[in-house]
Amino acid sequence: MDLGGGNNGFAEFARRFNDFGNQLGTNIRRVFNDGQGPRRGGSSDDVLGLDAEAFREATIAGNDGGELATYVNEKLVCEAGVDFDGRPMLVFAACRLLNPDVVDYDRLLNLIQFRLDDFVESDYTLVLFAANARYKPNVRWLYEAYRRLGRKYKKNLKALYIVHPAKWVQIVMTAMNAVLSPKFARKVKWVDTLSELAQVAPINQINIPPEVYQYNATKEPRVV
Repeated sequence: MDLGGGNNGFAEFARRFNDFGNQLGTNIRRVFNDGQGPRRGGSSDDVLGLDAEAFREATIAGNDGGELATYVNEKLVCEAGVDFDGRPMLVFAACRLLNPDVVDYDRLLNLIQFRLDDFVESDYTLVLFAANARYKPNVRWLYEAYRRLGRKYKKNLKALYIVHPAKWVQIVMTAMNAVLSPKFARKVKWVDTLSELAQVAPINQINIPPEVYQYNATKEPRVV
């Protein structure tokens, strides 16, 4: 696409980007709200004959002795102290997502849900490092995550900081505007650099992955 037309060229690019996102959002609603196809995965509420605690234990153990659950708790969704208002702060690093050809993403979603269960009964903040993700979840999985992580998880979430918003995240969020509640959308904050993040969250408490620092170096010479 030729962006050499100055403001007119950018306006045309923005219009096409929004049109693409709106159409994708319409397709999402058609697939998930019109009952096309069975729903994959599930929480304890979806499993007949298996109580919640038994489902949790079986999911955590899996067929790997709990290795994936440990990875989720220690690498993928990490606790990082408290934010400037004293609320627990969680960090999700997209660069640590695993290969969906190897890992069962339905189980992964359950494990993320279990991890959040430890924090959602009170106010909390979530920081998402979006850049340098080698493996990207598809829109269907992201929609299922949004559906499964219902009011219990969204009510006490005070802010979702999306750091280094990669193009795939922007496209997905544009599409998801078709199903996101306005109240939840207002909690989403876009952050371009680690220096910007430091203005709203104590980054000295966060174990920031090397991949995030590498990407941030393309945005600013140093973190201030």
